[in-house]
Amino acid sequence: MIPPRGLTAVQPQPERRRPERTWTRREYKGRKKPLHRLLVVSAATALLIVGGGIAAPSTVSLSALQLMLPFFAILAVASIGQHLVIQQRGLDLSVAGIMSFSAVIVSALPGSEAGVAETLAYVALALAMGLGVGTVNGVLVALLRVNSLVTTIGMNTLMLGITMYVTSGFSQQAPPPLNRFGVGKFLEIPLTLYVLIVIAAIAIFLLEKTTIGRRFIATSVNPDAALTVGIPLDAYRVATYALGGFCYAAAGVLLAGYVLSPTVFSGMPYLLATVAAVVVGGNPIGGGLRGSIAATIVGALFLTYLGQLVLAVGFETAAQNIVQAIIIIASVGVVEAGRRIKFEWIRFKFWVTKPDVEFRIRMIYVNTLTRLGLKRLLDVSPETRTRWRTFYLRLKKRLEITE
Repeated sequence: MIPPRGLTAVQPQPERRRPERTWTRREYKGRKKPLHRLLVVSAATALLIVGGGIAAPSTVSLSALQLMLPFFAILAVASIGQHLVIQQRGLDLSVAGIMSFSAVIVSALPGSEAGVAETLAYVALALAMGLGVGTVNGVLVALLRVNSLVTTIGMNTLMLGITMYVTSGFSQQAPPPLNRFGVGKFLEIPLTLYVLIVIAAIAIFLLEKTTIGRRFIATSVNPDAALTVGIPLDAYRVATYALGGFCYAAAGVLLAGYVLSPTVFSGMPYLLATVAAVVVGGNPIGGGLRGSIAATIVGALFLTYLGQLVLAVGFETAAQNIVQAIIIIASVGVVEAGRRIKFEWIRFKFWVTKPDVEFRIRMIYVNTLTRLGLKRLLDVSPETRTRWRTFYLRLKKRLEITE
């Protein structure tokens, strides 16, 4: 169709595409999914189970695995809460107090003949307690800027004291509905494992598929950039500690239902175990990188089977605590050694790229050969000097500070 005289046909302008932004090395580390951590810890767990089956065949029998799975589920649920806190560059040591008091709420407070409705009410009270204590931890850490170790150690002591006061030092039996659920099975799989699957699926979905999860990752990987774009860091940190407390309380409820009569300090074995599970999963204990909840869960399986294997080969329970402590100390040592090496490497790069370093290197070389009586080695051809200088310039360019 020919346009009328005096009118000009408008040519469609090609769409301008913005050039793709180049990711820095640090941003790429925080952006990529840490699948390699899950693969490594899964391979290590498989090797441990195979080796344990050879050393102690009874540990891989069907009955032994069914006895192990509830304890694995309890540790994994508590480790998910610890994982969230560690990813926010914190550390929660109130695990034992919250788990112990949660177990007491659902065992010592309801009557011995409590029905399903009354039991569910106390379970809800225990979960609300964990959520509330975690919120208090988050407020103290995020808003009042109290150190997370000081806050959670103090809260742990407070919760253990309240537990001792409520129970007078005596353990009570969980109500029958909770005990039936704790030891119950569906398709020969403990019901506690289904609880773990539900909690883990919700946590992974929120972190990987929702805006809230992506903002959570941003606040943990690069807090300064997240604050620049308007993400409320304090709100996310408070919510993180609250969710951590919820997970610890849920683990305490599952523990009370399975063991029937939890002790006053039933949560103490999980204090180091939750941190060790996060570390075994390959997640950095200081945060700063994108973590993997699935790897933490596999790390909990690793530790649970390791504890069962230690007992099967004749060692005492104390050996399990020693192994967990060694894992945590080694992980911290590796991280600190890596930071020190990186710091020294940056110092070396700054030194090499200084403008006067080339002159200083040349003078040291000349003076050294002169004192050793090897001054004739300084008589080199211009081509050799050119090659040396080219090599030095390439080295400076490669070591250029980019971060």
